[in-house]
Amino acid sequence: MFLTILNSLIPVAFVIFLGWLAGYKGFIDKSHSKSFATYVMNFSFPCLLFVITATSKPADLFDSEFIIAFTLALMGMYLIALLIHRYLLGRNIQQAGQAAFVCSFPDMAFMGIPIFLELLGSKSLISIAIGNIITSLLMIP
Repeated sequence: MFLTILNSLIPVAFVIFLGWLAGYKGFIDKSHSKSFATYVMNFSFPCLLFVITATSKPADLFDSEFIIAFTLALMGMYLIALLIHRYLLGRNIQQAGQAAFVCSFPDMAFMGIPIFLELLGSKSLISIAIGNIITSLLMIP
């Protein structure tokens, strides 16, 4: 299992390193990085999630046990972080809410896709689509 995880993380880490190296050596201008990020966030990622959602079986999308477990875990982490920042660190409610959001917001859209694809195959992307729907409907508002 350790080798499986390692084999899925090494290509992701290598691509991240190549991107950093390209920026550090000046192969990619900083002005291009904003355009690339805009392309990924506004076109590639939404298209990928749409295709995954549109080609999935409804039973896979509406897995109530997964949705409830993910929602409870995500919002539970938010509540724990909110209470820690509010009462242990003494921040006001606005600062505590912002910090809780930053601490509990999942990075499944960026790191989840390449790692899940390698570990579990394309069916695992359904969980990322469901997770993004939950975060968009509950956590962000």
